[in-house]
Amino acid sequence: MRAAKQGDVDSQVGVAQMYENGDAVPQDHVRAAKWYKRAAEHVPDRGGAGVARNSLGFLYMDGLGVPQDRVSAYMSFALSRSKRNMQWAAEGMTSAQIAEAKRRAREWIARHSEPSECAGSRQLKVVAAAPSN
Repeated sequence: MRAAKQGDVDSQVGVAQMYENGDAVPQDHVRAAKWYKRAAEHVPDRGGAGVARNSLGFLYMDGLGVPQDRVSAYMSFALSRSKRNMQWAAEGMTSAQIAEAKRRAREWIARHSEPSECAGSRQLKVVAAAPSN
């Protein structure tokens, strides 16, 4: 917990997983979402940030600790580069909702540019995933 509070991304994911699963703490999806969100903000996305984004997508899909929201789930999956989970989230979404999720992901990427010493180490793009209708 101390390392998580000090900003260590892997510790933040570990704390989130503890709350999500109820390991050594009471299960609390709201706290899990809070810690996943903190970890997901890390750039570059080495280590736990990608895991956090993907896990946050699952919470949005199920409405656990956050409002159920496929657009936010799709965006989180896109940021974690999980095409399979994006396709799953896209099931039942309209093309307008998918476009909105992609727009949000692009905006997130623009707001979270890498520090100059890491520039070029990642090329995060919003990958396309069509609904599998």
